[in-house]
Amino acid sequence: AISRSTAGGWSRSMWKLIEEPHNGPNKTYFLIAGTHEIGRSPIRPADSTCSGWISLPGDRSISRNHAVISVHELIPDNDLETEQFISIRDISKFGVSLDSTLQSLPGERKIKRDEEVQLKHGCCITFGVNNSRMRLEREHVVVCFSRLCHLEAEAYKACRILGFHVAKSWLSHTRMLIVNEVNITSKVLWALVDQKDILSPAYLQSLINRENLSDPFPDPLQKSDSDEYLFIPKISEMIPLQFHRFLAPGKSHNPEFNLNRRSIFNNVIFLYIESNRSSILNGKEIKALIARAGGIVQICNSQDVERCCCLLLSKNTVYIAQEEDDENLPAISRFLKANNVNSMVEVIHIFYAIISADVNDLKILPVKDSRLWYEDVPSKSRPGKKKEERKKEVKNQKAKEVIRMPLPEIEVSHQEEHVEANDSRSSDKRFWQEEEEASKLDSKLNPAAQSSPGNGVVNFKRFKKVVPTYKEGDMEGSVNFSEWK
Repeated sequence: AISRSTAGGWSRSMWKLIEEPHNGPNKTYFLIAGTHEIGRSPIRPADSTCSGWISLPGDRSISRNHAVISVHELIPDNDLETEQFISIRDISKFGVSLDSTLQSLPGERKIKRDEEVQLKHGCCITFGVNNSRMRLEREHVVVCFSRLCHLEAEAYKACRILGFHVAKSWLSHTRMLIVNEVNITSKVLWALVDQKDILSPAYLQSLINRENLSDPFPDPLQKSDSDEYLFIPKISEMIPLQFHRFLAPGKSHNPEFNLNRRSIFNNVIFLYIESNRSSILNGKEIKALIARAGGIVQICNSQDVERCCCLLLSKNTVYIAQEEDDENLPAISRFLKANNVNSMVEVIHIFYAIISADVNDLKILPVKDSRLWYEDVPSKSRPGKKKEERKKEVKNQKAKEVIRMPLPEIEVSHQEEHVEANDSRSSDKRFWQEEEEASKLDSKLNPAAQSSPGNGVVNFKRFKKVVPTYKEGDMEGSVNFSEWK
């Protein structure tokens, strides 16, 4: 996984020591946060309490415990120039010398015993007197996280120990994507197009738990004793089953790299209308992603649609339809007619085409056969009008259902609350007073009418305000007479 070294560049990187023997291959030690001892023993001593052991056998000037290298944990901030502090301390008989062009005084100098000296990228370290040398370099590793949820804090902690930079958005030199579950997100799509591994957070922990610092990074497709993948995240149920095989592990990567994803949209021109609503990808992201896959994207805003502006679009332009465009369909229909855009594709099918690396999964449709087509669109159509009319119809339908509700057989008793009318409505006041007197007279002449509303019609308009109560079995409550016709 780690093969290319970076001279210079960003400071936030993983430190590595490269052995420079006179004969034979160079051995590389990847350093993590902690203390690492250097000595002549080929294996780590049993009494060693350090995090790692670096062996320099075959040189009699190397002490059993010659030096200690300390690597501090990466500071959690957003500054890419913040690096892991690394230092060396000499505890030997024949000493340690540094040779670096980054020092104020170029040339080799011997450090004092038990003195902790900070190291920099590019410096060469000489141990003993027989030219046992090692070179310190940075390995710049960028990773991205996507929807880790409760595992995010643990993954950040592992990256600080390793010295990895965690990018909030996808970068061109991102090394791997860490997810708990493979879903349709912008970072997953970028990882597919850029041919990068998609792994679980367990892979970061396996880098820390390596037995020896010189051990290579674990194989992403490593399996357990039960023949199950250790670092492959599961695929979300939100992705249709017919696309799962394109996200399955390959021979050396997860998922298997497909170079066709880099050219899937060749000779295809898309039209994207930006809106204020949230989406999986915004205009700039979808333009960059489709361009990475070989396509071209023309972006316009909602104001251009409202004004029905005429753009210089190709005849083969395909409109990218989004679900949140439903309220603006009349305006979009006029805009597409004005610009002679005759084809459309749902945004989700663009994602499916990237996953399968097959342009046929775009499912390009004629605009006339889609929901975007309006045969006769009024010139003064207002976005969202159709939706408001549907809400009004539903509200009227509910009101009619309430009116048709049967009148329950209940016993009604009235408690009058006299409310004084405004002085400007004296005629109304006299009317209500007359109605109240008539009501009292009716109750004296016909007492049964008050307790049996089924025998006649009760005129509730006689009362300015009525607080009714009823009894039906053991239930008591209030009746809202405004719901009755």
